[in-house]
Amino acid sequence: MWMKINLMLCAACTVVACATPARTPGEEPKMSQDSTDATPPLPHIAVKRRAPPKVAAVSLDGVRYEQTVLARSEAAGGQRTGYLAAYKGTSDERLWRVRVYELRIDPNLEGDVQDVYFTKMAASADGHELLIENEAGGRYAVDVRTQGVRKVD
Repeated sequence: MWMKINLMLCAACTVVACATPARTPGEEPKMSQDSTDATPPLPHIAVKRRAPPKVAAVSLDGVRYEQTVLARSEAAGGQRTGYLAAYKGTSDERLWRVRVYELRIDPNLEGDVQDVYFTKMAASADGHELLIENEAGGRYAVDVRTQGVRKVD
């Protein structure tokens, strides 16, 4: 895969270099008076994000809590990450799901580079809240009894 990416980058650089007129050092680029003499657009190179951090599920009183990522088809406004789900024991029976934080998704950018995942999740000392931190540095507490969410400063 890296070889394919390197080849794409080399091809993109070659296209840009061949399309750019040569200048002597220190020479300013000249503006064309002819509107048809436009510089070709740069090739689009997509950047992929690293793999998301692995955050272990937390179990409290027979309920398993874990980060969940929505399918694109069910993601309201494009937000797929930032959700906590509660499951019955070790089963896949979901009890509830809550959005821990809101993301503003730009529909003109790739979705996966806008995803913000949990980096830490732990139970509070009294076991009534889950304390969550995310990649953007946000800290939140989710009350597991009411599914209420609050931002922690």
